[in-house]
Amino acid sequence: MNALQTAWVTLRQRFAALPPNDRRALLVMFAAIAMTVLYFSITLSRSYQQSAIARYKDTLEDLRWIVLNLDHIGTVAGAASKTASVAVDGGSDASLINRATTSAKPFGIAFKRFQPEGDTGLRLWIEGAEFDQLMRWVATLEQQQIALDQLDIDKLEKQPGLVDARVLLSVQP
Repeated sequence: MNALQTAWVTLRQRFAALPPNDRRALLVMFAAIAMTVLYFSITLSRSYQQSAIARYKDTLEDLRWIVLNLDHIGTVAGAASKTASVAVDGGSDASLINRATTSAKPFGIAFKRFQPEGDTGLRLWIEGAEFDQLMRWVATLEQQQIALDQLDIDKLEKQPGLVDARVLLSVQP
């Protein structure tokens, strides 16, 4: 606090040593700066306040709409979640090819050819798949109640990281 008092006393002494016209000019300049700072701070806070009020009114209007349509929203949300769950796990009634295709799509795996094997099996030919993505897809098959009965992988010579695969799948009981 001593340093602040010393600086204040020094400034007052310098101000007192100025000629009267310079003192008046300095006071007018400080007043103009103070008024400018005050004006801009009030203007900026006012515009912020107005935008906050507008956001509040929009949010309040959204809330009123949600309250009025709550029953309809619940119905739509329930239908959407059922649709999403069927799309993710293929549903219990979905065919094995649909379930395999749906589960492979996020990994960028496309089947070149497929062929049914007996009543519950499916043989797939995959060409030019990334090895890492293929292994991730194979790991997710168990979560879908799809059994991996056979997996043959051939490395592509001219394209590192890519493989051809033959897969035999069946539905787990």
